[in-house]
Amino acid sequence: MDNLQLDARDKRIIREVSFIRNNHKDYKDITINYIDPDIMYLDIKTKKGNILHFNISKDHPFKPPTLEIQTTHGSYNYRERLNTMSSNIYYYLQYPNQYYIRNNINNNIRRENICLCCTSNLCSANWTPVIRIQYIIREIEEHNKLKKIIGYKLSLNDLFKIKDIPLDIIKPIIEFLQ
Repeated sequence: MDNLQLDARDKRIIREVSFIRNNHKDYKDITINYIDPDIMYLDIKTKKGNILHFNISKDHPFKPPTLEIQTTHGSYNYRERLNTMSSNIYYYLQYPNQYYIRNNINNNIRRENICLCCTSNLCSANWTPVIRIQYIIREIEEHNKLKKIIGYKLSLNDLFKIKDIPLDIIKPIIEFLQ
């Protein structure tokens, strides 16, 4: 980085990294790399050992970064993963107060109404220069909480169907798990 001239993007990212290190105890291991002066890579290691790999172009902050999440099981593009969720997950997004899936999922549930990809800060339609990396991290944390709750609901739903357990006791179980 000594040979590179720091521009507005670089200075902004350095300030954001400093803020994250000082204010988010779970994200201390952060590295910045350059392949060439036009592309910056920001890697943030999570407490679970995953790496949030941001590809930040020279046009930042006017264009959103791309985000790849690298796990022990492989890596994936964050926005593409949000875009390819199953209908069961969309059901719980559409009806968050439901604790089980009805026998026939309503075919009228349309992904466009509830797509997490379209509501993401990284969506170019939602991106503005005021969005910071820490906002994206917060969004990922919220999506992980939502994913955990939906996972509980899907697992319990299957168990209740197999064991023919009354569905009215699923709500207290999920509330306990949360």
